[in-house]
Amino acid sequence: MIDENELEDSLRVCREIEDFKITDDLAMQNQLSGRDLFQNKTLQEVDKVLNGSWEEKTAEEPAPGREVSPGPDRESGQAEIQLSEPEPAGELAEEPQPVSKEPVKKVSVAKPVYASGTESGAQEEYAESHPFLRTLLGILICIVTALVLSLVITRYVAYHTSVEGSSMEPAFQNGDQLIVEKLSYYFHEPERYDVVVFPFSENVSYIKRIIGLPGDIIQIKNGEVYLNGEVMGEKFGKEERIADPGLADEEIVLAEDEYFVLGDNRNASRDSRFEEVGTIRRSQIEGKAWVRFYPFDEISTVH
Repeated sequence: MIDENELEDSLRVCREIEDFKITDDLAMQNQLSGRDLFQNKTLQEVDKVLNGSWEEKTAEEPAPGREVSPGPDRESGQAEIQLSEPEPAGELAEEPQPVSKEPVKKVSVAKPVYASGTESGAQEEYAESHPFLRTLLGILICIVTALVLSLVITRYVAYHTSVEGSSMEPAFQNGDQLIVEKLSYYFHEPERYDVVVFPFSENVSYIKRIIGLPGDIIQIKNGEVYLNGEVMGEKFGKEERIADPGLADEEIVLAEDEYFVLGDNRNASRDSRFEEVGTIRRSQIEGKAWVRFYPFDEISTVH
């Protein structure tokens, strides 16, 4: 048998739960609206078991929000208990929206936002939005860099030249391709027997061999070159004897910055023996022939 006190406690708990439904919390009221966790008939059955004992106790102190009306069998201790419906406290809250079951969308990583007004940020943003222009810009930068480097190198380091004619045979043939370097003359002055390049006119440069240095006395007589009164005996000339001494028929005294040059093919060369060329000054020497790179089977340094 269930003890009467236990039944009374159960009844009290059930009514407290029902009291909880009458609340000022609209959201909670909305959730509990229409629900009957413990039906009134259940409470009536419990009350019947207690034979009306609960009604006597609650009649003196009715619970707030309830109306107790005696049943027809008052004398038998039975009573009908009615719970007053909770009055709506103002406007009810809207019913909770069902949880969306749509698939979660992928979130792409946003591109970095550059601070407005900064030049580097604007350039980066423009480059990212125009890949073709970025590639074209890279190519243009490479071309400009190559052009600048080539100009610097050809002006101050070395450059390419082509031999035209036969005035330097047998050392060079017509069509030979040479590299003329300038670096060595930054550290020392031109030396005897160097093969040098110097301008003859605006569009033409000559390539000849240095025979006389500043301060030397040069003269050509009896088909041979005399240096400071003595036969040089050099072996660079193609012919054994020079047919035309030109200006060197008389002694030529070279100034401090003058050089006397001859072609190796002495009888087929226009050089310092002739007035249109004459002696050349140090400032006219552009560089020294360094390497012959064509024809490929005759690649060699120049001596």
